[in-house]
Amino acid sequence: MASKSASTDSKNTTTSSADANGTSKVSSINATGTMPTVTTQTAGGGFILEPRENNWPPPVFIRQTATMREKFFIENRWHAQWAYYDQKASEFKSRYYYYQTIVVVGSLVIPALISLNSAIARGLAAGILAISGNAGDAAALAQAETYWRIIIDALTVMLSLCVAGAAALEGLYKYGESWNSYRAAAEELQAEKSFYDMGAGPYENSARAFSIFVERVEGIITKQNGNYFQAVQQSIKQQSEENSELIANFKSDEDGDGDIDYEETVTVTSTTTTNPAG
Repeated sequence: MASKSASTDSKNTTTSSADANGTSKVSSINATGTMPTVTTQTAGGGFILEPRENNWPPPVFIRQTATMREKFFIENRWHAQWAYYDQKASEFKSRYYYYQTIVVVGSLVIPALISLNSAIARGLAAGILAISGNAGDAAALAQAETYWRIIIDALTVMLSLCVAGAAALEGLYKYGESWNSYRAAAEELQAEKSFYDMGAGPYENSARAFSIFVERVEGIITKQNGNYFQAVQQSIKQQSEENSELIANFKSDEDGDGDIDYEETVTVTSTTTTNPAG
């Protein structure tokens, strides 16, 4: 007869069960709500990883001899950071492809609408008049053609704004770069855990394998944090430069005609450069 015991608090839940054959299953759920460890413990003391339906996220192997400190670090530090990086990478990948799809499709459709504006408008107008029985009315055809041209022009402008907006958002938030950065960090953590589990690389025959594992994991996390803050600073600097350029162009248009006067721009730049007040 199977027996079960469970202990639950606000952070973690650990559940174990055993059957008559001496085989026990050990699972732990961390604060993120995921189940990082799914193993089968045999009577001989070994662990067998159980397959999952979609095989993702992969199960996390923890040695039977691992201390509570090691289990805590693996589940609440290593796995928590890996899960976060994996989630952010998937999120930024979806956003990157979403905005890039808008840019690519819009870039293909807009030139076609511009070059075929008259032909499309004429064809739509003639088709509608033919359906309504007024195919021979030249005045109605001209009026309908003008109407459809206005609609196509408006559609072209809207698509252009969508393409420009998608490109601007991608340039501002850098979804592609963030996807690459988070995915690289997640893969580094996964590789480090594999080296640690298999006792390979720096962990081979090492008496302080866990300490090395902690140091290398924290190094990966620190590097990722540095990449994040560097990307934020570059984005702020780029946006500040663009804003300064817009302000400078606005100030150079003193005659109010909406065009940038290059002579005025040179004068403003020269005055600013030679100003001793800096």
